[in-house]
Amino acid sequence: MKHEQCANQAPAANRPHGDGSDRPDNAAACPACGEADRVASPITTVFHAQGSLAVIRDIPAMVCPSCHEEYPDDQTAMRLDLTQRCKP
Repeated sequence: MKHEQCANQAPAANRPHGDGSDRPDNAAACPACGEADRVASPITTVFHAQGSLAVIRDIPAMVCPSCHEEYPDDQTAMRLDLTQRCKP
């Protein structure tokens, strides 16, 4: 998922990956860029379905301050996925 402010950035797959070797504990390092430790920050996402628009705000997630990649926890990501698949 991309934050609406970061929609114009290249997808994580197209950015260089850092190995985090300069960190003593890189468990929180961004898997996409390896440049920074992720920080807790609420995100916003938008769903488009059958001509309708839904905006969901204040989703808890970890965000990389360097590349702005977003990482909601697994349970939140599954709920968002199910929400996106629901038909009105």
